[in-house]
Amino acid sequence: MKKYLFSAMLCLGSAKAATVSYSDSFNVNESYASITSPQEVFSAGYLTAQLPAFDASLGTLESFTITWSLSGTLDASSGGGSVGYVGDFLIASTTLTGASGGGGGGGGGAPVSFSFPGGSTSFSYTYNVADVGTTFDQTILDALTGGGDVDVTWDTPFTISSTFTDANISINASVDLTYTYSPIPEPSSALLGAAAIGSAFVRRRR
Repeated sequence: MKKYLFSAMLCLGSAKAATVSYSDSFNVNESYASITSPQEVFSAGYLTAQLPAFDASLGTLESFTITWSLSGTLDASSGGGSVGYVGDFLIASTTLTGASGGGGGGGGGAPVSFSFPGGSTSFSYTYNVADVGTTFDQTILDALTGGGDVDVTWDTPFTISSTFTDANISINASVDLTYTYSPIPEPSSALLGAAAIGSAFVRRRR
């Protein structure tokens, strides 16, 4: 389910920054009577969310953050093995430099729990717009500022290996895209109008 979240404005010294976030989630539950060879639960590209591009009317985009979260279990009446997954994180079919996730769980009997390497439940990456062309591709920035929706993908298949009987797998993944931006300042005419109203109010009280 796609969710939209607008944050409050943050004051950083004399500067002001604000964020807007969009998220989506994936919940997969599958059952198998018997697994005797590698079983693909879903293929690469399945974990793709369509999230809104940055709205330029809000202000000037400063950075964006991608966060992927993962948890899940594989249970069975008998057997043992593992779950495997690895793939790049993409925006608009373009790889985010230095951003990839994968790993697995298992090696013993069921139940098998899995997450990102090291037991982490999430990976998060922040990219500054000023670093475009260095830490991330211009194609990504064009997509994030081009209007409409943008494909945000964790490009990994999920595969069950080894032998299981009466197996049930539950996979819960989610992605969050957060834009940090400098809001458009209030028009000077509006500020002057507010000042005039305040001045008139003071005069009436004298």
